[in-house]
Amino acid sequence: MTNKFAKTGLPKVEEALDTLVNSVVTYAAPHIEGSGGTPGDWTDIPAASWSAFKAARAEWTPLYAKCKTAHLPQDTELKNAAKDKLIAALQDLIARGLLANPRTPADAVGMGFELLDHSHSPRPTPTDHVEFEFALDPESHTVRIAYHIEGRKGHGKGSYHGVEVRIWVRPLDAPAPETAETEGWRSEVDTATPWSHTFTAAEIGQRLYVAMRWENQSSGKDQASGKGPWSAISSVIIS
Repeated sequence: MTNKFAKTGLPKVEEALDTLVNSVVTYAAPHIEGSGGTPGDWTDIPAASWSAFKAARAEWTPLYAKCKTAHLPQDTELKNAAKDKLIAALQDLIARGLLANPRTPADAVGMGFELLDHSHSPRPTPTDHVEFEFALDPESHTVRIAYHIEGRKGHGKGSYHGVEVRIWVRPLDAPAPETAETEGWRSEVDTATPWSHTFTAAEIGQRLYVAMRWENQSSGKDQASGKGPWSAISSVIIS
C-alpha cells in the first residue's frame, strides 16, 4: 500500500529537478544496491527500474551542466530530450514503489521529496553546515552566492527548506564581525540557490560579510528546532 506522505509531482525548474534526482541517488542507492558487502533492504524496488533511472541520470547530468554555460542550440535539444527521459524514469520508479511501504516520511525527506503535511510530519532539525561561493557582476553591482550542503557541491539545498542568509556591509577599515549572532546583521530566508543581491552605488568598495545556516521552518521563523549550525563567516569586496 502506498504511503500518502509525499508529493509526487516533480519540479518544473531544472535546477530543482537536478537536485532531487541527485538526492534520490545519494539516499536510495545504499538501500537498493547495498554497500560494504551488505545487501540493500529495499528489495521490493525493481532492479530494471532502478537501472533505467540511473542511466537516464547519467545521460542528463553532463548535458545539463553543458547548457549552463555557452552552448549550441543542438545541445539544448539533447538536454531537453534527456530531461524527458529522466522524468519518465523517475515517475516509473515512484509508480513501482519508491514512496510505498516500508518507506517512511523520513525516507521521503532524505530523498528530497516534499511532504504533503509538514504539521504532521515535521522536517528534522538540520545538522549540516552550508558551503557557499561568491560570484560578482561589476556591471550590475550584483553579488550572487551559490550554496550547497557541506561536502556535497552540486546537491544544492538537498531536502532542507532553504537557508537563512545573514549579510553585513561594512567599510574596509571596520573590524570584521566576530560571530553570526553579533548585533547588526540583516537576515532573510532564501529557498533557491543562487542567492543574489544588487547593491547601491554607496555600497560599492565596501566589504560584504555573509553567514548562512540551513532552516527547515517554512514560516522562516527563528525557531531553534528548525535551524542548523552557522557556516563560517566569509566576505568579498562589493564591486
